Amino acid sequence: MMLSYTAAREGLEGLEEKMTDIELLHTITMPTRYQILMLLLEHHYCGKALAAKIGISEAAISQHLQILKDCGIVTGQRIDRQMH
Repeated sequence: MMLSYTAAREGLEGLEEKMTDIELLHTITMPTRYQILMLLLEHHYCGKALAAKIGISEAAISQHLQILKDCGIVTGQRIDRQMH
């Protein structure tokens, strides 16, 4: 199964209700998370593809994506064995 990650554009609206401005800025201004967001705004990627594009481990990508998912900034979709 594959899970597809995409930037949840709808989730960005009203996000300030869930987080303080400082928390939001801290979350999305970390360089790696910012790179992930910019890539996901262009295309759906699986974690493995994101890791290859950014040049970090899949485990590190997974941790960053979990933080972004917890904040409601990205969503995931399972397709076959991979998350996109």
